[in-house]
Amino acid sequence: KIFAWGDSLSDSTACLLYGPFGSGKTTLATTLAEKYDKENRLAGTFFFSGDPCHDPERRSLDRFVTTIAYQNSISHPIVKKKIIQVLNSDPTILSKSLEIQFDSLPVG
Repeated sequence: KIFAWGDSLSDSTACLLYGPFGSGKTTLATTLAEKYDKENRLAGTFFFSGDPCHDPERRSLDRFVTTIAYQNSISHPIVKKKIIQVLNSDPTILSKSLEIQFDSLPVG
């Protein structure tokens, strides 16, 4: 189902995988990301972790939007241009709520 979602022309630009530790979420997400990266269809990736032994930034949404926007800008010059425009018009955008960042920055 996940590969069908990824291969579809749907407007849905995000997929959330969830489940218990050890159920294969990271393996599946990595495989999916590698496939679409090779096809130049990957905007970006962000892997969350609830494991307290992992980096605390991987347990928080704080950097989600900026990480995806940055990764997307690397491979898409038009996206990079749009991000620069947003930052120039609102230099405080990165300190605003995730909802405002998501609505303002191109993430997908």
